[in-house]
Amino acid sequence: MKMVKKANEHRSFDFYKLALVRLQKLHRSPDGIVRFPDAFLEVCRSFQISKQECWRLFFALRNTGMIEIVTCHGIKIKKACRVGM
Repeated sequence: MKMVKKANEHRSFDFYKLALVRLQKLHRSPDGIVRFPDAFLEVCRSFQISKQECWRLFFALRNTGMIEIVTCHGIKIKKACRVGM
């Protein structure tokens, strides 16, 4: 019996990485901070999620070490990412 691998079997969908790629495309301040209004607009609009769900996503990304949440300013991307589709 021969095992045949599917062409895209090695790829897995990662919502966090996709969200990070979308955030990387946004304008950043000289300090590297993406302002909260811009981040919320992009993520909520892209994935059709509420602001509360977006906060959960930001905290999950922070817990994985991909972003830093800068209080009262926005988010700073710590780990660059790209998704091959």
